[in-house]
Amino acid sequence: MQVARQAGAISGHCFVSSLCCKFFFDLCTLFDFLLKLLIGLDPGSSSLAAAVIMPLALMAKGSIIINLVLAVFNAFPVPPLDGGRVLVGLLPEPHASIVARVEPYGFLIIMVLLMTDALDALMGPAVRFLLGIFELLL
Repeated sequence: MQVARQAGAISGHCFVSSLCCKFFFDLCTLFDFLLKLLIGLDPGSSSLAAAVIMPLALMAKGSIIINLVLAVFNAFPVPPLDGGRVLVGLLPEPHASIVARVEPYGFLIIMVLLMTDALDALMGPAVRFLLGIFELLL
């Protein structure tokens, strides 16, 4: 079980590391988007620059939103997801083995939560909080 704890700690580190890298990339894309808007590019203009840059900027914004939702979903503490592996790594031994035994049923648990809209009730506040911060940055 010690190997499972180490794997959980490594997956948690990889999750945080990949999230930070993706956030940095998305932040750079967002700043590029803001720079284009500050230059004075009119979204309603018919110039070639507006026709190319505005759709790319909207896709970048959509990418950031999708990545925020996926990051919160991946941090959900169900064992097949990274949040579940981190939970197994952080819990003391008797509890960690109980949570680890749930892993074969994790996909089924996630599907039931999705179909009953319980996942929205559990993840919704975190997603709305992060999206609110994102909207403040814009």
